[in-house]
Amino acid sequence: LSHNSLTFFRYTPLGMEFEKRFTDVLYEEYLQRQRQEQVEYISLLVIRDRVCYRLRIGNPHFEMMLQTIFPKAVRGELSYSMALEVDITPTERNQLRGVVPIVVDNATRYIIAMRRQ
Repeated sequence: LSHNSLTFFRYTPLGMEFEKRFTDVLYEEYLQRQRQEQVEYISLLVIRDRVCYRLRIGNPHFEMMLQTIFPKAVRGELSYSMALEVDITPTERNQLRGVVPIVVDNATRYIIAMRRQ
């Protein structure tokens, strides 16, 4: 992106090394929040914000990476198992108006659970 003779770049790391880092950071943030809340399923929106902050990536890149690793987790190809769910109450959904959604496999996902294999 160029503006007023300045050039800006968007950080979009890729590759197997970043995929592993992304997965590890996702799990670390999930685990930290899970211990705080003491429930299995955690808000994916909260986890997204923490992961994006730590890795310095934007929501579109987070979503792309999650779309990449989720099928691998389901097939058992990662060192983590993962569940991404849509389930939230209508009241919770109303509270999320204006929040950038996370779409994986053409469905908006709101909560996540992870376990180390």
